[in-house]
Amino acid sequence: MKVKIVHASDLHGQFIKLPESDMYIFSGDILSNFGMTMDVVAEYEATAQTDWLRRKGKGFLRKFLGSRDAPVVVCRGNHDFSYLAPLFGGEVYAIQEPYETHNILGLEVGGFRGINYICGDWSDEIDPTEFYNIMRKVPSCLDIMVTHSPPHTILDGRFGEKWGINAFANWINNQLYSNERLPKLFCFGHIHNDRGMLTWDDGTIFSNAATTFNEIEIDNEI
Repeated sequence: MKVKIVHASDLHGQFIKLPESDMYIFSGDILSNFGMTMDVVAEYEATAQTDWLRRKGKGFLRKFLGSRDAPVVVCRGNHDFSYLAPLFGGEVYAIQEPYETHNILGLEVGGFRGINYICGDWSDEIDPTEFYNIMRKVPSCLDIMVTHSPPHTILDGRFGEKWGINAFANWINNQLYSNERLPKLFCFGHIHNDRGMLTWDDGTIFSNAATTFNEIEIDNEI
């Protein structure tokens, strides 16, 4: 059976009405930052965002979903300093640990947070080498992978440079060379300049929905 998915990312507080869907995936940077400069102070942002969420109330973003009762998957981005699940209320699954999976509409969904280390001011900055240890914990049974950052060389271009995660690309290659299946869908954002979708020959769809949303259909049968 075909499952319709709407994938959105990097809205940065500019919430938009999304079309009807069986499932919604948000891959980070949902919230705005409240600092006056780009020198983000994590403790300040965490307090400001938490207070903002409390004022808006649980389930605030449900009204922006075309299908209000549909399940939601949400992953935190580097601009998100608070736990995001309460934004949606209802049936919502937060991407936290790489070994965790959620069965949603017959699809195994997993992933993890984090971006390459920049300066220590942003949420979930990780040393690039640590991503290799993280990838060892990712189950091989995933149908949908949700992260904030893209894999290296896949929809990750910004001003002539590639900003994706090398360990993601290495994991993809290892899956292919060992005849393990790749997820049917890999959702991410972070790199605004290279948003869009790309389908590999094996059928895997890579979706960068930064600042917008992509509409995708995948089969929930093996």
